[in-house]
Amino acid sequence: MGYLKAEKSCTFREEGKWIILKVRGGELKYPRPDNLVTLGKDKFEKGESVCCAYNTSSPISKLNSLINLMRARGSAGLRYFEKDNIIVSDCYAYEDGIIKYVETEGGDIEVKIGSKTYQYNPNCMYYFPDGSEVKKFDRICSGVVNMGHVISELGTDLNDIYLIFRKQFYTLTDGGFLKNGFSDLGSTQEEIIEILFAGLTNINYDPKSAKIQDIDYQGTQTAVLSKKSFYTVLSYGYSSRIIGKALKGEVNLGNDVMTGVILGLLLDNKLDQD
Repeated sequence: MGYLKAEKSCTFREEGKWIILKVRGGELKYPRPDNLVTLGKDKFEKGESVCCAYNTSSPISKLNSLINLMRARGSAGLRYFEKDNIIVSDCYAYEDGIIKYVETEGGDIEVKIGSKTYQYNPNCMYYFPDGSEVKKFDRICSGVVNMGHVISELGTDLNDIYLIFRKQFYTLTDGGFLKNGFSDLGSTQEEIIEILFAGLTNINYDPKSAKIQDIDYQGTQTAVLSKKSFYTVLSYGYSSRIIGKALKGEVNLGNDVMTGVILGLLLDNKLDQD
């Protein structure tokens, strides 16, 4: 659910596909979401919630959003989280620039910041008024970030791709991060998030220059099963499936010392089975 907060004391009105906040000295214009819920009044003070984009949710909606971010899958997701309507969106700015909302002749809305065009989602609340300045990595609307779109826009810029993933992860897991802009001492350690991101991405390097050729953001199961480290797949509970493939010669596990030693002993039947 995304809330629009009043930047200044204002008067609220709806005008076609737009939300208009009349403030001293002018007006602020935002796209009007299809699922808009108003509060039954038209005057607001600075900092008050003016309206929201309503989506059905359960008490564990943040968990479901986290699962969606990592593209995890399984029957449990459908069984236990069916009350949640997780909205995926282009919700982070890729560069500094002025945000522009343009209504096309067909009635659609286009979102642009600098040289980048963002996919508009009519079920999201957009937080910046038309014509305002947006900084790189600012959250521009509600929803869970679409990592596939992030990579398609940023290409091989691994650092920026990771920073957007990190911001979304902390937003879902740290209650104070969205408000303060930094994680507290009780939040997930940075190293854990880096390991998680590395496990979800497949990065291809040029063998000669060692430069990144492309980055593929994968779901948890696909990402884990594509790794060659026995201990990676063991930690996610896929060891029996991978060992079975290894015994048939269908996969070559390696790339770390522990895998080479332990898996070698397993395949040679030299470890105690008791």
